[in-house]
Amino acid sequence: MKNSFFTKNSILNALLIFILIYTNIASALEIQAFGISSSPFENAGDVTPCYLDLSISDIDQINQNIRIQSNINTDNLKTEYETQFKQISQSTICQFHAKQLGIKKLPAIVFDTKYVVYGINNIDHAKLIFLNYQDNNL
Repeated sequence: MKNSFFTKNSILNALLIFILIYTNIASALEIQAFGISSSPFENAGDVTPCYLDLSISDIDQINQNIRIQSNINTDNLKTEYETQFKQISQSTICQFHAKQLGIKKLPAIVFDTKYVVYGINNIDHAKLIFLNYQDNNL
């Protein structure tokens, strides 16, 4: 069977590749980080932090700037504050999501939507704590 497409080595290699892919998919963590902007997260990597205080500070700043202006043009407001409006929307969504998850304190780093590490701003450190807990308890 020298001409066979599947040899013992190619079948073993395919099986090893499947196991490696499955292991990486199975071990992938969903990580969410909730905090305040004055204490930013360290080592965020692919995690997009949710800062729950942005909406309050941005709304106050926009309101203060609008009060100063005498002629208000809504089109100019949209253009001028577009980034801040997006941050306000994102922060409001984050606040809702934090309540939905039952976040009690900040900062909070959530793993797989059910395990929370509180009081740490370093995502890599929180991940090590969670993985250690997972190895010893799950």
